[in-house]
Amino acid sequence: MPDANLIHTSPAQLKNLRNKTVLITGGSSGIGLATAQMVASLSDTNNVIIVDRSPPPANISIPSSRLLFQKCEITNWVQQRAAFAAGAKKFGQIDAVFVNTGITEYGDQFFKEEFDADGLLKEPDRRCLDIDMNAACDTVRLAIHHLRKNGKEGRYANSHESSKFDGLYANLLTSRWVNCYDRESGRISGERWSAFI
Repeated sequence: MPDANLIHTSPAQLKNLRNKTVLITGGSSGIGLATAQMVASLSDTNNVIIVDRSPPPANISIPSSRLLFQKCEITNWVQQRAAFAAGAKKFGQIDAVFVNTGITEYGDQFFKEEFDADGLLKEPDRRCLDIDMNAACDTVRLAIHHLRKNGKEGRYANSHESSKFDGLYANLLTSRWVNCYDRESGRISGERWSAFI
């Protein structure tokens, strides 16, 4: 059973989120968009960088002076690196990163037998791994690089709920917990989202 406090984080629990620039992958819709709007609503001094392949909705409630959208195919290292650099250039630094991009498995990759034109077992579709594992690890690597540049505490959070493979629960990164890198200690530890900043 999910922890209700984890899923329903109140703004009061994030009272230290002031004067921060937060980069959010997958921030144009769903949890990412809700997080972007919450971060911006906590303080007029917070900036938001949305990294996504689609722009956020036109009616987003974040002033353009505090928002930067960077179009990015998340599996492309060069595009991700450029998105981080553009955010740091516009706002001076990146204080926190919310790793939110993720998908579920396409079809049944483990138990359905599919064959190619030669009658050989077809290669599995690895989009889920490419996005949920490889691209997320790239985001974490870029986050650590930028947080180290700040000379003060910074964190990243990974919001992946899970990847589900028909009958197999394969959670490659996290499940209802966030991984946090604390620049001060140089450690990665599991913390609740409410302790994110």
